[in-house]
Amino acid sequence: VEVAEAGKYDQLPHCQQLWAKPLLGGDWAALLVNWAPTATQMSIQPSNLRAMGLTTGADYRDVWRKEELGIRSDTFYVQVAGDGGSEMY
Repeated sequence: VEVAEAGKYDQLPHCQQLWAKPLLGGDWAALLVNWAPTATQMSIQPSNLRAMGLTTGADYRDVWRKEELGIRSDTFYVQVAGDGGSEMY
């Protein structure tokens, strides 16, 4: 196992990722992951929804907090903690 030297990767760009997966019954799960060292605002864009075949919007539910967030067709914004923080909808 190689151990990175302190500061070796400081110059790499920070990364935020959106992962989506179809579920049974036509629903989708979306996971937003923030690899930056600090919290950042991330979003699910209407173009992301269209790529999932959701042309009129999506009914959002915060999976971990078990909260219904309602139907949205615009950009959905969420604050995601840093260092691998994630949110799932």
